[in-house]
Amino acid sequence: MPTRVASNSLVSDSRLKDLRLALLLTYITIGWMTIEAVVAIGAGLVARSLLLVAFGVDSGNELASAVVVFRRFRIESQGEFASDSNAHAIERNAARMAGPSQFGLRAIRTKIVAARA
Repeated sequence: MPTRVASNSLVSDSRLKDLRLALLLTYITIGWMTIEAVVAIGAGLVARSLLLVAFGVDSGNELASAVVVFRRFRIESQGEFASDSNAHAIERNAARMAGPSQFGLRAIRTKIVAARA
């Protein structure tokens, strides 16, 4: 049976249950990635290990992606998809938020490769 959500759109009970599970798993992922990024970057700075710092930055990149996924599921669970074009706009904005972090990671990888040469 469909359930009414914030914007009076209809989301099936099974879809809502799946979205709640997805949000829970995303919360866990965000927590884990936050710890991983902080510990790796901190340890890398203490040890003066560019590779460990790069691992931490990569974890930060994964964290940013998890936040984007969380935002996507949160919006859908609140019933804010009015149309397919609205869903595509949200996906496009999510990609714009996650994309720039890739450049930072690539810069660090380039520095590591240059340091080895």
